[in-house]
Amino acid sequence: MKWIGQHIVDLIARFRGDVYLEGLATTTESSVLVVGSDGKVSKNTSVGGDITSVVAGTGLNGGATSGVATVNVDATQSGIDTITSTDLRMGRDSHNFVDFRTDNQIGFTVSESQLITFKASGEIVAGSLDASKGVRMANDPASASVANVGTQRYRATANDSYVEMCMQTGATVYAWVIIKQNTW
Repeated sequence: MKWIGQHIVDLIARFRGDVYLEGLATTTESSVLVVGSDGKVSKNTSVGGDITSVVAGTGLNGGATSGVATVNVDATQSGIDTITSTDLRMGRDSHNFVDFRTDNQIGFTVSESQLITFKASGEIVAGSLDASKGVRMANDPASASVANVGTQRYRATANDSYVEMCMQTGATVYAWVIIKQNTW
């Protein structure tokens, strides 16, 4: 039995309007009723959750067991083995990066210019090629055509070796032209 004002209540008490409580103890329990500074009881629709700590996982640092939690990404990432995205670019800044955004190709951009593109077909597109060591050519078995103009190849027979270039030799005619031939 509880005393409410001057009335004794055995079962349920229903109130309409404002309810005021005085002398309440503070607890750590969560509830949906809150008491304002004037003692008025009201409904609170934003009750706190039950998160008691934030722990940084692999490749992260920081966290907290109370208050505001800050989690940072470590500069060195040895625990990440896969990153995939249809809009992925990685690099130093917006001027120097590796671009994976186009399906089936990878582009390398330096100083705002995409200088090299690797395509799924095996084709490597580059603005220019400067090699500090040798460049090895292989035998290109394709027929001479407009698609191969400017392509160089190396090939050998039983007693000869050739360096050739695919060139246009007429209005619609293309051929492998011998640049150098060695016979032994």
